Amino acid sequence: MSTLTLNGLWVKTPDQMKFDFVKSFHEHRKAAFASSVSKIGIQKFLARFAVEAAVDTYDSVRFRVDKKYRRRNEANLIKEWTSRTERFAIAGVLGLSAFALSANSGSSPPQVELTEVVPVPKAPEQIVPEVTRYEVIETGEATAKQVDFGLLAGRNFGKWTTKLDKGEVRNPNALYSGVEKVAADVVTVNYCEQMKLAWQAKLKRKEITGATVKAIPFIVGEYCNGTRTLTNLQTYVGDVDTRIVSAYPNIDFEGLCDRLDVDKKGTGGCSLVREVISQVRGEHVVAYGMTELLPKQKEGLFNARLLDQNLRYAGLEFWMSVPALGDPLASKGLFQFTSYAIGHDKDGRKGASVVNEFAADGYKTADSVVGPLGLKPTQHDRAAYYFVIYNVVSLVAKLDDGQRASLLQVVRAGRMDEMTEFFATSHHAPGSVRGYAKKWLSADAKKPFKDYLKGRFVAYGLKTRHNLAGLRQFLALEKANNKNLGGA
Repeated sequence: MSTLTLNGLWVKTPDQMKFDFVKSFHEHRKAAFASSVSKIGIQKFLARFAVEAAVDTYDSVRFRVDKKYRRRNEANLIKEWTSRTERFAIAGVLGLSAFALSANSGSSPPQVELTEVVPVPKAPEQIVPEVTRYEVIETGEATAKQVDFGLLAGRNFGKWTTKLDKGEVRNPNALYSGVEKVAADVVTVNYCEQMKLAWQAKLKRKEITGATVKAIPFIVGEYCNGTRTLTNLQTYVGDVDTRIVSAYPNIDFEGLCDRLDVDKKGTGGCSLVREVISQVRGEHVVAYGMTELLPKQKEGLFNARLLDQNLRYAGLEFWMSVPALGDPLASKGLFQFTSYAIGHDKDGRKGASVVNEFAADGYKTADSVVGPLGLKPTQHDRAAYYFVIYNVVSLVAKLDDGQRASLLQVVRAGRMDEMTEFFATSHHAPGSVRGYAKKWLSADAKKPFKDYLKGRFVAYGLKTRHNLAGLRQFLALEKANNKNLGGA
């Protein structure tokens, strides 16, 4: 089977991308138009034109046009791209279909990896002379690493893809680790390639937003072409603790509480918020991040070891760039942030960005998830901490004085493990979890918080408990190992 692989050029902004396409077409295709048509015919020329237009934009949505999937993908593309890329996208898809169907009868139709095609635009008002591009780093020994799997050796990570009810195709364990099925003691892993595979898995969802498609080239290119901060889980948890503890006294809690009207149903709300947040530590934040991203529900130690391994070999940037596979948004990173949790747009600030407004200079984070001005790798955990604060303030604002007294007793009794369950489940769906928390506190929190969770939140709470316990076990083992080796 013949194969046509398209390696696209990645650019930073849509306007620059669109202008680059128009400029490239007019400069390089005009002269070839007549001769190409005469040599290969108009049908194949239309297909080739669509392919070259895709190359000149960016390497994003990839579909395989082969005998098995051709008809299904044609129908899906035409249906899903009509509103997204208008007439030119349809022309590109139909052209590629014609190209595939017009192949020689004695050979199989070619495989084509297709990037999304955009409508022909007007040039931007201000033209940037040199557009920064993010090019694909080719898979090869030069970019691969020999990874010691240590205690993860022998574990079954599963196949690359697993079909789910919603039409998604994903297997986070395999995608994040770089191992298909059983891990050997030492495995060759190309983490740039794993990043591309993970985002391709996201693209195989039945639903995905146009903004996500446009963000993928930047996210993957930034990781593949950027520096990588190699660290380990023990150091990372310590760094997170330092970042959030240092941020605490540099947040204007009074201003934040006034903004969210914390005392509309009771008194002393802001003091309560301060006391709750004063007890949050790095292990709580990292554990709830593990719940968001890592797949093993009842194996917190496995999740901790996988997190540690990739911090050592793939870098902090890897974990802050991998996609959230469970939603259609441009969500990424250990905490799976979306624009609902972090955002500052015409409708105002959202989630962590509300708290960020009341952080002092030097303690602020970005107000968007992706892009050149998006979250930096070392800002994700602080943004998660700010989202914890936002959810705690939002909860307290809904509590009466009796419920507030119960929450104060929970914190003073050192029940921060249960609060970590609240942080993790609130990150997933804050409105629903506030209702569960109110019922818990109305009953004086005599039973564990988990007893009040319902539906899918039961699994979220269970996973968080195992992750926090597994993280602590991992850190204790690392501390013991360091002591035995004569370290601190």
